[in-house]
Amino acid sequence: MDLVPPPHEREWRHPAEISAEHRIVFAAEPPSRRLRISALITGVIAVTAAVVAAVIVSAMG
Repeated sequence: MDLVPPPHEREWRHPAEISAEHRIVFAAEPPSRRLRISALITGVIAVTAAVVAAVIVSAMG
């Protein structure tokens, strides 16, 4: 099966619009490097914000 949509159709598909075979193929693909870096940066920012909030709250009391 060809996974590339025809040129007149949008590239993005909702999971309900694709077949079970395509969902399996999609799920088996490793995440892109850009996604992994974005997740890492988001996690670092979240942990830093939590630490800063804890320090501020403990300094107030």
